[in-house]
Amino acid sequence: MSGHLGYNSFLYGNQYLAMDMGFDFVSEFMGVPQNTVTIAKAVNEWLEAHKDEKFFLLVWFEPPHFPYVAPKGYKQRVYKAGVKKDFRFFDHGYLSKLMYGDEYFGHVARKLEELGLSKNTLQIVTADHGECMDYRHDGYSKNVNTRVARHHGKSFFDEEIHVPLMLRLDGVLDHKTRVKTPVSLVSLAPTIQDMLGFTPQLPKQFGRSFAGLAKGESEAAPRTVYFEGRWSYGIRNARWKYIFHDRSEKLQFKRKSLWQRKRDGYHELFDLTADPDELTNVSLSRPEALEQMKQRYSEIRAQLRRFRREQLNGAPLPPIVKLPWEK
Repeated sequence: MSGHLGYNSFLYGNQYLAMDMGFDFVSEFMGVPQNTVTIAKAVNEWLEAHKDEKFFLLVWFEPPHFPYVAPKGYKQRVYKAGVKKDFRFFDHGYLSKLMYGDEYFGHVARKLEELGLSKNTLQIVTADHGECMDYRHDGYSKNVNTRVARHHGKSFFDEEIHVPLMLRLDGVLDHKTRVKTPVSLVSLAPTIQDMLGFTPQLPKQFGRSFAGLAKGESEAAPRTVYFEGRWSYGIRNARWKYIFHDRSEKLQFKRKSLWQRKRDGYHELFDLTADPDELTNVSLSRPEALEQMKQRYSEIRAQLRRFRREQLNGAPLPPIVKLPWEK
């Protein structure tokens, strides 16, 4: 997208997942010890050299992946700050790595300030996933032979998929605005277009801009966020979260009130208003809500299939798992 808008695109980070496609310039830091420090330093030097250019810059920091060990001094700072109620299940090693990564994000943000770039630069801070840290969500995945807790990619609890998303654009966004409506990272591209005021002829996008929400405006139509993993898929709105567990998923939670294959079949449903910690699967006790979420999920899946056909323009489609109630 940035190329269509006339921006040069640059990527700094650890690219073992091949996230470098489509960029004009890529700087690789795989295997570099303490690469957060190195990446922040390289980015700031790059900003100094390219401050007069139009650019799209993606900075990919590694923390807080396992092992949860930050450099000396950060854990002591976490202890000193105290652990708030919202983070009572997150261990201090994980929180210290969060603090470590946050500090070096700050180094880059301050460099933008020093160079006078913060006034006309849209800054976005987000993540690709969180970590399952609530021990009440622990279990075991036989598909990958690992625990659910202290890992990611095994569940769809909010501590894994409800990632931070912060936007800054001076003169356009009010720093006091807080958005409670769930949005999808798929919607970042159309949001960036709206925020920067560009309407180029780009390929059709599946996401829906949330620029209005970021500006403090209300929306008439509710949002439903779609998510998927290797063996399960789901949707989430402001109140409900529905998860479909494929027959190939071999996952066993310790807590009996969570999803259990023999009892619950394919379905997992959380009432996020009554159960914000996601401790009780109500798919059997709330059949009407379950049917509504299944219907909405099927609609989104159908939209995805149509979108893929349009994007591939007649090319063979990779298989999509069919759900039992889908025709």
